[in-house]
Amino acid sequence: MDGIVLLKEEAAPDTKDHVLESIEEHHVVLWMFSELRDLDAADERFDAKMNVLMENARRHGRGVAGQARGI
Repeated sequence: MDGIVLLKEEAAPDTKDHVLESIEEHHVVLWMFSELRDLDAADERFDAKMNVLMENARRHGRGVAGQARGI
């Protein structure tokens, strides 16, 4: 069994790190949504939080697209 696990890790050494990073990225998005949900759109922080959320989403999208193309 250890030989099979070793082969999987050798074939995709970054998989575990990718999964953990993805979990954290999604956690941050959910956290930001929860803050935005409770924040009035007229609040001075609303636009700043939306901009941060949108930039994170764009960066994530570029990363996913790059991985799909093998970049």
